[in-house]
Amino acid sequence: MNNISQLIEKYFQGETSLEEEKQLKAFFQQEDIAPEWKVYQPLFMLLELEQSQEVGRNFEDKIYQKIQPTQKKTSRLFVVRHWMGAVAASLVLVLSIWWLYPDLSPEPASAINWEQYEPEDPKEAYQITKDALMKVSIELNRGAMKAAQEVDALQDFLKD
Repeated sequence: MNNISQLIEKYFQGETSLEEEKQLKAFFQQEDIAPEWKVYQPLFMLLELEQSQEVGRNFEDKIYQKIQPTQKKTSRLFVVRHWMGAVAASLVLVLSIWWLYPDLSPEPASAINWEQYEPEDPKEAYQITKDALMKVSIELNRGAMKAAQEVDALQDFLKD
């Protein structure tokens, strides 16, 4: 019995030889098997049954016929109907677009009056320029600080 447990263990690990598998099959074909081995008996009986079955002579021909694609002959009438359907669908699409969007020409753009944005005196122009440059400086400093934080975090990560 110890030999059978070793053979079953080897069988499920895929390490048995053909001779050892024959020993297992012969053992499980017996009728008086210990109750702990009864659970394996249907497996080995099924394997024996499957190995005893044979396929017919024309098995390969049947498989080949099943997997070989069947080619249908298309009639000329089918091809003409197909093309007529495609042309009709295209025509419906074009007419529906024309009906939904009758005027696709863009409206003329109105000219922008830039004179209303011009400063009145040089002090106002200086103040506007100074404010714009201050905003640019703040944004550049914010970006530089963010980049420095990312570099510090990367260096800390690389040190670990």
